[in-house]
Amino acid sequence: MNAIEKGTLVNNNLSYQDFAILLALETNPSMPMTELAQLLGITRITAKRKVDDLFERGIIRKIIAIYDPLTLGLQRTYVLAQVQSITDLGKLEQACDEHPYTHYRARAFGGAFHLFMQFDIPKGSTKLLQGFFEQLKKRKIVSTFEIFTSIGIGKNRFADLTRFNMEISRWHFSWKEWFKLTERASKTLPEVPEIKIDLSTFNPKQFQILRFLTMDGAIKQSELKDKLKMSKTQTHRDYNYVLNHYIETKRLLFDRSIFDLTEFYLGIGYNVPDKIKAELYHTLENNPPPFQLTYNILE
Repeated sequence: MNAIEKGTLVNNNLSYQDFAILLALETNPSMPMTELAQLLGITRITAKRKVDDLFERGIIRKIIAIYDPLTLGLQRTYVLAQVQSITDLGKLEQACDEHPYTHYRARAFGGAFHLFMQFDIPKGSTKLLQGFFEQLKKRKIVSTFEIFTSIGIGKNRFADLTRFNMEISRWHFSWKEWFKLTERASKTLPEVPEIKIDLSTFNPKQFQILRFLTMDGAIKQSELKDKLKMSKTQTHRDYNYVLNHYIETKRLLFDRSIFDLTEFYLGIGYNVPDKIKAELYHTLENNPPPFQLTYNILE
């Protein structure tokens, strides 16, 4: 029997069919209901009803759009900070949430309390970010911190659900076999892509559309039209312009206490030779692991 057809509950909250819907939408949040229904072998009406139910139960919280920082002249910068206690960790999270350039944060534990953060900052402002963390250090919220800057080579990858076995909740993947592939990978790093940034045509309405999309990636053009008091034609034109030029991807936000397919692992290599960087990068590009993954080459 196919796992999707089972009625058994996962975590006492999700049926296998719910689980399959979440897996599919995590890969493609904008998947049409017709395609989702075909994937699950159910009717379009049933698929929509089940998705609506997941939203109503708070398991799916919302869809958000993720912008591409390079197209906006921003530099993605990573910070790994260590704190002394769980209380300080909460204070650091609050400080990050109030910082205007915070893009992402995640707790990391490994013998100590750490917070991993991503900031999208204007180019040339790394010292200002460093000053922000120096102040947190003076206030004894942060014990130590390190700042890393991406050189502009990296990628976000979604999960390949064809390689996930829902019967046993396991990926068809072996790190041991994967590392063997690095031996045959290219030893040369790719060139840093040159991105021409032209914000001269980025009008205030487009900026507002971008802002709305990062808060609600499923917002309809008709809603934007009413909120921004634009014509239907202008809304359609500016919406698609923003989508094509500034949005990197869309992502589904879940209640991770109920549905979480992943564990967060953070790996940072220090003083890694370019040859090893190249081997890892090209292997990730050509033979990516099946689960959701983000990788960047740092300065």
